[in-house]
Amino acid sequence: MISQSELAVRIGRSRVTVANLECGKQNVQLHQVFALAEALDVQAGELIPDPSLVKQDVEIALSNAFLELSKSKLQGLIGGSK
Repeated sequence: MISQSELAVRIGRSRVTVANLECGKQNVQLHQVFALAEALDVQAGELIPDPSLVKQDVEIALSNAFLELSKSKLQGLIGGSK
């Protein structure tokens, strides 16, 4: 196990950057994948998710976004008819 602070030092970034990468608030750039792999002593491919899982995640996110938009729109229509 390695701390965010230690990983940040190893890749030459801040701990906040590592935290943002970890929780998905910041996209990982390709050169960062290789730096992370080296710092973690793993193959870069191990850090890249299975494309089918990514596709599933995107489809779920789009579906959820559509449902939220529909819900909001419906609430607006119902609220506007009072």
